[in-house]
Amino acid sequence: IAGFSKISEKITPQELTGMLNQYFELLAGVIMKEGGMVNKFIGDAVMALWGVPLDNPNHAVQACRASLQIHRAMLAMAPVTCRIGLNTGRMIAGNLGSKERFEYTVIGDAVNLASRLEGVNKLYHTDVMISEMTEEKVRGHFLLREVDSIRVVGKEKPVRIFQLLDALENSGAPEHERWKEMMVSFKLALDAYRDRQWADAAGLFQNHRLMFPEDTVGELY
Repeated sequence: IAGFSKISEKITPQELTGMLNQYFELLAGVIMKEGGMVNKFIGDAVMALWGVPLDNPNHAVQACRASLQIHRAMLAMAPVTCRIGLNTGRMIAGNLGSKERFEYTVIGDAVNLASRLEGVNKLYHTDVMISEMTEEKVRGHFLLREVDSIRVVGKEKPVRIFQLLDALENSGAPEHERWKEMMVSFKLALDAYRDRQWADAAGLFQNHRLMFPEDTVGELY
C-alpha cells in the first residue's frame, strides 16, 4: 500500500484492521481467480506466486493480468493505492521453517528482484513494474513501456524494467490509444538520452511533458 504509514497514523486500529481485511480480500480474490497462490501477508503487503507448486506455462501472463485487475479494483478503495512488482525466474520452492512451524514458500534472487521492483515504483511514481525477464514472457499480450535500466543490491548486471500499462485486447479504447502515443513520444526521448545526445534528449523530454503532463516518468527524466 502506497503511503501506508501515513494512512495508519490517521485512523483507529479498528478502522485500520477493517481496511486491511478489505484490501487483502480484494487482492486475494483476483490473484486466485488468475491462477495464482497467495503465499503470505507481510504487514500491508501480499506475496503471490504463479507456476508453483504446479507447473503453469502461462504464469507470467496471468500474473500481469491479475496486476492490471488489482490496479483497476483499487479505484474502489481510493485514496488507498498499491504498488506492484513482478519478476520471472528460477527459484527454490518448498517447505521451510522449524519442526514446530514451517510453510511452503519461495526464496532466491528472482524473488528478491520482484520485491525491489515493487519499491522502484515509488521513485518513478508508477503502479506496476515488471522485469525484462517477465517482459520477454508476456510480449505481444500487453502494452509495455521500457522505463530504465537499474542495478539492484546484490546484482552487478543492470536489469531493464518496464511499466505495465494495459492489455492489448483493450486496443481502440481512448485511454489505450493515448498510452500508445505517449510510448512513441517517450521512446524518442529515451533513445536520445541513451545515445548521450543531451540537448536533443532535453528538448524531446520537454515536448513530451507538454503533450503528456500526466506522465510522471517523463517528468523525472
